[in-house]
Amino acid sequence: MGQYKKEKLESLYQEIVSKFFLKEASIPGVLFAITKVEISENLNRLTVYISIWPDDKEKNMLESFEKLKGSLRAHVGDKINPKFIPEIIFKLDDSEKKRLEIEKIFKKIE
Repeated sequence: MGQYKKEKLESLYQEIVSKFFLKEASIPGVLFAITKVEISENLNRLTVYISIWPDDKEKNMLESFEKLKGSLRAHVGDKINPKFIPEIIFKLDDSEKKRLEIEKIFKKIE
């Protein structure tokens, strides 16, 4: 699969996943963002990267996402009707935390 097609597909999946979770996975006092979605070359695995705030709610939110995985796969199938629906893997995206830590270090240096 070409890079352009892969990026378009990832963008489509990210939009579908984000909209699904906005409706289905809300916990009062918890914010989350689907920061990135990666599809494997053979299209059988979809990795969804998520940022969750506050940090102490990460475990609860990931558990909620895992419980909704079957419904999400069905939703994906309804929306884009792929040849086969990929396995979905959730991963925490800690890039924002790392950025904030680096920012703190630079502020201490100044």
